[in-house]
Amino acid sequence: MDCAINRLPKAVVCELKYQTPVTVTDYYKALLTDEAWEELRYSIPANRAQLSTASANKTFEDAFKGGYFHFSHYGQANDTSPMQNAYAWAYWLRGTAIACQLNQELTDRMTPVCFPHLGGVSPETISANLDQDKIGESMNPLTVSIQSAEHLSIFSQDTKLPYIAAVHYYALTDHQGMSVSKPSPQTKKLRSQKNDLEAPRYQIDFHGLSAYANISDADKAIIQRMISRSKNAIFANRSRAYGVASVRRMLPLLTQHPASMEWFEGSNQSSPLIIPSSGQASSRNSPAKRIRSPSPSATATPRLASSLTVVHPSAPSSQADRRQKKAKK
Repeated sequence: MDCAINRLPKAVVCELKYQTPVTVTDYYKALLTDEAWEELRYSIPANRAQLSTASANKTFEDAFKGGYFHFSHYGQANDTSPMQNAYAWAYWLRGTAIACQLNQELTDRMTPVCFPHLGGVSPETISANLDQDKIGESMNPLTVSIQSAEHLSIFSQDTKLPYIAAVHYYALTDHQGMSVSKPSPQTKKLRSQKNDLEAPRYQIDFHGLSAYANISDADKAIIQRMISRSKNAIFANRSRAYGVASVRRMLPLLTQHPASMEWFEGSNQSSPLIIPSSGQASSRNSPAKRIRSPSPSATATPRLASSLTVVHPSAPSSQADRRQKKAKK
C-alpha cells in the first residue's frame, strides 16, 4: 500500500499520507511486476458460468477501475462479521483491513473495497479483496478451497459486486508466477446466465515470489529461509549438531522422517504388528456381551497384555526358538 501511495501525485495525497485511498488498479500495479500486471489487467471472472454475458466478459481493469482501498493497519477479527459488507463499510472509513483468526475458514485476510461512483460509503458500495496465505512447500492450488463470497456471506441485500480472491503460495519454488482466468475463444462460447447468480470472482493464484515487484533475489532468499525455519527452527543451527538426531527421536514435530519410527526397538523402522490372541479372535463370532459395572471389591488392573500380542517382523518366531539360541550360547 505504501508503494502505491508513494507513486501518487502530491496533489491527491492526504495530509495524513498513509491514510490516502488508492484505486485497486494502482495498488496491484505497485504490487506486481509489469509482466504480472499485464496478465491480471485483462483477466476475467473465474466463475463466469454463473454470470451474465456482460459480467462474464468484463476484465479485471474495467471491473475495479472505480474501486478504492483505504487502509493503514490491520484489525483482528473475532468472527466472520467484519468481512461482511454490513460491517465492512465502517472499517473502510476507519482505514482498517481485517486479519482473520488463525485457521479461520477459507480466508486469512480481507481488505474492504469501496466503489464511490455507486454512491456514498455504505454496504451497497462495499466489496472485498480476500487473501489466503500458504507456506506449504508442496501445496496444490487445485485442492485449495475457493474463497466464495456466497459461502462467507460477504454481500447482503442482493448486492453482487465484483470481488477478488487471491491465494499466496509463498513457499513454492517450481513453476513460479501468477495464474488468472484468461479470455479465450472457448470462454466466449459458454452459455451465460440472464442475470448474475453469483458475485463476479476474480481469482489470483501467486506461485512463489516471482510475481511480486520490488523484492530482490536476496530478499526472496531470506523470505524462503524464514518460511523454512518457521517449520524446522528446532533442528536448524544447533550448536551441537550431533544432538539433532536425538532431538528428532523425541518427536517435537510429527513429520515424514525416519525418526518417527526409530524410537521402536532401536533402528529397525518396520512397523510392529498387533495381532489379537486366540481368545480375542474367537470372541469376534460370539454375541456381544453387556459390560457389567465392577463390584467394589473388584480390582481395576487393566488386562491389555492378555488380549494383545505385539510381534515385530524381525523377532524370532517363537519363545522356544529364543530359548534354544540362549542355551547354545
